[in-house]
Amino acid sequence: MAKQVQKPIEFITPPNVLRAKLATKTAPVKNPLAAANRALADMSTECTKWVDEEINRLHERRLAFVAKPKDANALDDLTHTAMDVKGLAGPGGYPDADAFAVSLIALLTSADNLAAKNVGLVEAHVDAIRATREKAYSAKVAGALAAELAARTAELVSETA
Repeated sequence: MAKQVQKPIEFITPPNVLRAKLATKTAPVKNPLAAANRALADMSTECTKWVDEEINRLHERRLAFVAKPKDANALDDLTHTAMDVKGLAGPGGYPDADAFAVSLIALLTSADNLAAKNVGLVEAHVDAIRATREKAYSAKVAGALAAELAARTAELVSETA
């Protein structure tokens, strides 16, 4: 049998280019919390604009829902827009609108199609949200109105449960 010659083992180490790709060209942030707060402050005007757009869209969807309260698509559109308002209202500087949106969503997502049977209550919620944008009333009045709308919604929802 012929003797096999073994070649020496050769190790190949590829260059690490990942480190170069991740390297930043700016200096590290000394105070990340302050930098984040500055970024949020810069975004606040954009967030307010987004909330305003969603509130306008909520009003448009409300008109479509009122015209056809039994239409499932109109209900879905109104519900999704109310959820968008809820998500943006607090960070956008409208905490009262957030409270109204929570109650509105409870009404819109309730069983037995309560929203179609209580169109006036849906309209009251949307009008309250629109009024918060215009700062039409004080925080005390907004709190009382939010509590009343939430109580009426909870009462209707509990009756169907």
